[in-house]
Amino acid sequence: MRWFRFYSDAPEDPKVQRLPGDLFKTWVNLLCLANKSEERGCLPSTEDIAFALRLDLATATAHLDELAERGLLDGDDDRRTPHNWAGRQKASDDVTARVHQHRNKAKQSETLQERSGNALDLDEEKTRVDTDQSRPEESERRASARPPAAETTPDPKRADARPPRPSADELVAQLADWATAKGVRQYLEPEAERFVNHCEAGKNGKPVVYANYARALQNWITNPDYGPTARAPARASPNGPHPSTESAKFGRSLSALQQVGGKRG
Repeated sequence: MRWFRFYSDAPEDPKVQRLPGDLFKTWVNLLCLANKSEERGCLPSTEDIAFALRLDLATATAHLDELAERGLLDGDDDRRTPHNWAGRQKASDDVTARVHQHRNKAKQSETLQERSGNALDLDEEKTRVDTDQSRPEESERRASARPPAAETTPDPKRADARPPRPSADELVAQLADWATAKGVRQYLEPEAERFVNHCEAGKNGKPVVYANYARALQNWITNPDYGPTARAPARASPNGPHPSTESAKFGRSLSALQQVGGKRG
């Protein structure tokens, strides 16, 4: 809400106290119109004044002329102001103007800060690039300080990149369906135990490590020369002898089998 100063010395001002009642009312209302006009302190046109004060045009014109003659209005028809408006009404009293000015300053300050920040970032980047180009050792130091890129593909030769060795029971569970389909289910459990023991015993004092223990055990069991069927006698079966029993003549000891298994690791 806009406001203006009305001084308490009005009762002692002879120009004001000699006004007739209707003219005093018009003068006070003109102060209000001057305060809320677009250009603070400047009165609107006579037609607008007549409309705002609910007066006919002739009465409004007469009141304006008489107030000017009494020294309470300054200017002419094109630009009228209450007498001594600038001296009695301070520019700082205009709250709307102060708020508008404050917002403009804040907006300008934010714009300057953004521009300054962008300029500083560009200067810093340019300085860093210039420094790196002029000092190769600085570029090398920055490159060495960066964290190494994460390995996306593990090296299969690294022991820690290979799966942990499962137990014999786990291998049996993994290969049960395969052993049944291959007709070597009777060999799965004992050979799984021997295979795990072989891995733990290792070779040259080091445990044997496989990239795929289940696949290694499959090769172990189905090898016609060194597998369990090479150590087992031929057996009668409704389906005929196991294809690998023909290899029984290549029977090897368990130690020879373990040596071959070590070579596979």
